[in-house]
Parts: sequence; structure tokens; C-alpha cells
Amino acid sequence: MKSKILFGILFGYLMVACSSDDEGTTSEPIPPSPTSFIAIGENDTQVLQYSYDAEANAGMSTNLTEAVGLPIGYLAIRQNDEVVSFYTFFQGAFNLYQWDTQQLQGMVFEQFYELTDERSVAWGTDLGNNVLFGYFGPFTARDLALQRVSLLGDAGTDVTIETSVASTSRPLTANERVYISYVDSEQDHKLVVYDWTTEELSVILNFGKQPFSFFVTENDEVAVLKNEVPPVMELYDAANLDFLNRMTLSTNLRFDSGPVNDVVLLDNKVYYNFTFAQPSTLTSGPAIYDLDSGDNVVFPLDNIVDEVEQQVEQSIGITTQVYDKVNNVFLVGFGALDATNRGGVFQLSEAGELIEVFEFPFTPTYLVRN
Repeated sequence: MKSKILFGILFGYLMVACSSDDEGTTSEPIPPSPTSFIAIGENDTQVLQYSYDAEANAGMSTNLTEAVGLPIGYLAIRQNDEVVSFYTFFQGAFNLYQWDTQQLQGMVFEQFYELTDERSVAWGTDLGNNVLFGYFGPFTARDLALQRVSLLGDAGTDVTIETSVASTSRPLTANERVYISYVDSEQDHKLVVYDWTTEELSVILNFGKQPFSFFVTENDEVAVLKNEVPPVMELYDAANLDFLNRMTLSTNLRFDSGPVNDVVLLDNKVYYNFTFAQPSTLTSGPAIYDLDSGDNVVFPLDNIVDEVEQQVEQSIGITTQVYDKVNNVFLVGFGALDATNRGGVFQLSEAGELIEVFEFPFTPTYLVRN
């Protein structure tokens, strides 16, 4: 009996000792690891792509000027999934370069659309073998219309959005739809959706004299932000623009009117680029706005830039930035200020930690969205 009691006491002592050792042990937090990304940019004579593979811990550059003849100074860049499109204009006609950023191959459609006096082209976007132009016309009229052009040579189609329009913004494309904002001759601000599949327009939302900005959420909803006092966010169905919800924000997110490409609404948090009050050495920087708590966290980008400059031993300027919703990191592109065709990308965690700095021999101007 004594031996059993002694064993029980000893066993209990060992368990307490082990428990105490466990409680006293603190493990160091694991620092975030670099994630894969693709950056596109230019040097003095070429357009290039840099692809970083996190699993292989290796990066490679691809010369798009050599691969498909893409010149520097292109007019516009659009993205549909992994395909990035570049528009150029030469000798009265538009050229289109479609580049697959994963397969590293592309197609070129030279002078596929000749400009005429009948249509004054405001913007263009594409999906697969079709291009959609927004234009004013006919001739000197201010009717805002769309022209769908087939890259395969098939006959195109036109559809008028509205007559007597003052201005239109660049389009926002998502989920095989094109979102178009414009201001009519009465200075009313409006929004409409074009469906690539049905080739039809949605109803037109009229927001009156109030300018607005908008983006498409990860739940396939259109978020419309109005800079009222207090600021307001309204959610609409992405296909038919039916009203869904309205919420008051505690912070003005300071978006310019029209489409906002570099913003993500995920799990009731808005990941975006906060515009700094001027004068400032920086134009904007990564920020996270929590819709539930109302907290708005703006990263101290000036301090982070100082840290990056120490690593690269160069003064840098920020050229582009976006939140990568797949890998949960902010990607920030930069270029050297001494014009030596040096640039790179640095990655930031959601906590504002500097994860990694990547350098390559060109200045990135576009970060491919996941």
C-alpha cells in the first residue's frame, strides 16, 4: 500500500513539473514567408515581366518586347485572369497584344481597328477574341455607345448607352462583365453594366449630382462609395444592379470618382491604398479598414520605404501597389530614383511587416492580380 501511495505522489510530481516546464516555454513566432507574384514594367527600351515562384524560391525575367514585339509607352493595360492585354496606337489604328503571364506566350492583332471621324474612342477592353470600345458619336454628337469588335474578323455590333453624355471613366471588368460609369449633360453621375455573354446592358443607376467610386467585391457585388457626410457604402447585385444593402462608414476612404481597381473587400475588411494628405513624399500606401469595428489601419509606409532603401542602397519611388487576396500580402512596386533601370517589389504582411525585397533590372508599373 505504501509503495502505491509513493508511486502516486511521484507520478503527480512529475506531471506538475512537466506542466510547469511547458508553461514556461515560449516559442518564437514564425516570420511570414515570401509569396509568388508577377510584375510587369519597363526599362528604357523594353517591356519585361518578372515572375517569382515562392515554392522554388526563384525568379525569372521575360522580355515581352522580344517575345511579341510589344513597344514601351503602350496606351493601356487590361487583365482577364492570367492574360494581360496591351493597347497601342500607330498610323491611325489600334494594335492589341494579348500576353499569357503563366504560359509566357502571346498573340498580336496589328491594326485590328482603324479610327474614323464617326467614332471618338474613349476606352477599350477585351475578353478572348472580342474587344469592346466605348466611344462618343456619331461624328460630333455626344452619344455614349459601345462597339463590340471581333478579332476573328466577324461583323461587330453597336449599342447606345445614352445620348448627350459629358464624360466617361475607364471601364472596370470582372466576371465577364464590363462596368461603365459616366456623367451626362445634366451632370448626373451614372453606372451601367455590359454583359459579355448576353451582349446586353443592365438598368442604369442614377446617383444624381453625387460623384461616386465603385469596385466589385469578392462576393460578386458592386460596392458603391459616396463621399457624403458621413461617408456611405452601398452594395448592389453585380449582374443586374439590384440594391442589396447600405452601410455608414466611420472613415472616408478617399477614393477618386469612377472605378477603383486596387481594392479588395474580404471578410468585412477593405484592403486598399490610402491617399496621403499633401504635401507628402508619398502619394498613397497600404491600409485596412474594418467594417465591423470601424478601425482604419494605415501602414507607416515612409518608415518601411526607409528600411527598403537601406537594403537596396538606393533612393526609391513607389510606382504601383496592390493587395494579393490569395496570399494575404500587400505587393508594392518601386523604382530607383537615379534612373538606372533598377526597380523591384517588396511584400508586406497584414500586420505591416516587411517580408521580403526583390530587385530586378526594370521599373514595375503593373502587378498581376490573382
